[in-house]
Amino acid sequence: MSSKNTIPTKKYLPPSSGYFKCQQIDMFQDFLYNTPKELESLSDSVPLWDCLPKYVLSSQTANESGRKNHFPPMIKLKCQHFEQWFSVKILPALISEDEDDVSVYYPSTTEELVEEALRRIATLQNHGFYKDDDSNLRSSGVAFTVSQLREELSRHGHTRSHKEIVLSLEILAKSIIEIKTEGEDDSGYIVSPYFTQLQAVSRRDFKSDPHARWYVDFHPLIDQAISMATGYRRLEV
Repeated sequence: MSSKNTIPTKKYLPPSSGYFKCQQIDMFQDFLYNTPKELESLSDSVPLWDCLPKYVLSSQTANESGRKNHFPPMIKLKCQHFEQWFSVKILPALISEDEDDVSVYYPSTTEELVEEALRRIATLQNHGFYKDDDSNLRSSGVAFTVSQLREELSRHGHTRSHKEIVLSLEILAKSIIEIKTEGEDDSGYIVSPYFTQLQAVSRRDFKSDPHARWYVDFHPLIDQAISMATGYRRLEV
């Protein structure tokens, strides 16, 4: 037996084909838009998630604050959805850019654009998926390539480099958002990364296949919207 302690690794298994063709994702994709204008906004599909102040800094402000170490440890905000008030806390992503340096990144306008683009891609056939193997364990997400994501951003007037997009994906996977209902009768809350899972393509795999797919699992509130198959119901926290 080896005396070295090792960390077991497991290759990520992409969602099976059934997750891309199930009734829930089909209904959700059909619901997302009926006209080109609705496709652009997608605002009615996940009402609570969309109304939250999740991206409060511009990319420039967020990056400058991180470089100068002039940043609060947590951003605290409030918002209202229907008659309910929510408190929102945002913890930034800590990203190691080399062995000796860790940078701080808050989700900013660039990350908002990336999330919106991925949600548009999720409406395409064989891109959005919904997993519900257990009634208490469900997730939704999108399969895509970075090139496809770059093209989608560019199509809407937002040019980003491959490196910038990869950084944004990492920020979304590592930033934490806490959403809590306010009031004496209800103190429910949810704490989660913006993307609950990010499966990246290695540099070696990307060089051998530039069209290799990445996978993102969306926030649980989006999972809930898909499971309800309607965006006009009130979502719960």
